[in-house]
Amino acid sequence: MNTFSNVAAMPGIDHEIPIELIRNRPETAIELLRCVTGMQIPPFVAVRVEAADCTQPGPIEHRADSVVVVRDETGTALLAVIVEVQLGRDVAKRFSWPVYVTTLRSQHKCDTALLVICPDRSMARWREQAIRLGPNGVIAPLAIHPGRMPLITDPEQARACPELAVLSAVAHPDEAESEHVLEAMLAGLTTLDEDRARVYLNYVFGSLPAVTVKRLEELVTTIQDFA
Repeated sequence: MNTFSNVAAMPGIDHEIPIELIRNRPETAIELLRCVTGMQIPPFVAVRVEAADCTQPGPIEHRADSVVVVRDETGTALLAVIVEVQLGRDVAKRFSWPVYVTTLRSQHKCDTALLVICPDRSMARWREQAIRLGPNGVIAPLAIHPGRMPLITDPEQARACPELAVLSAVAHPDEAESEHVLEAMLAGLTTLDEDRARVYLNYVFGSLPAVTVKRLEELVTTIQDFA
């Protein structure tokens, strides 16, 4: 099931909401990067969404969906993460993505990762193909699909990472029928302001199958924050 692109009523929401989740809580990008690579992030004091402009001098503009930068106590960049949401095949990205990576690496003087959120395993496999730059250069995108998305069933974990809990609920519609995923996700939403929580909740409603949506509606009516 394509869990990132089932929303017909709101064009573009399947692309824009994952980016908004990261924009609202940049740590989400770091958590997703850990899911894909298992890498240990160096100790840091700040994670911020920063300028996504990857344009070099010249007439062509390049802008990533989102850029998250990890910095230490001195403000020095330790890691830059480019986040792209890709719902279809776009061969042109194999030419623009290397520009994103090399430009951000030059700007921030640090390691740079390219993280691509994909709707399914097939798209992820295609996106993860190494991009050859020439005889001596390769850039390898890191793709995350529903099977690589963490399954969050612990309300405390969801309260600590509400945006990740939303992505978890959307990525795991079958497990969501057990209610533990939905209950955890709703616990996370209660920590957010009302407007943001409702945007996230509408995204989940639009992304899950009808039977799960019905159960989610029942759960929502029992929570005062959403009554």
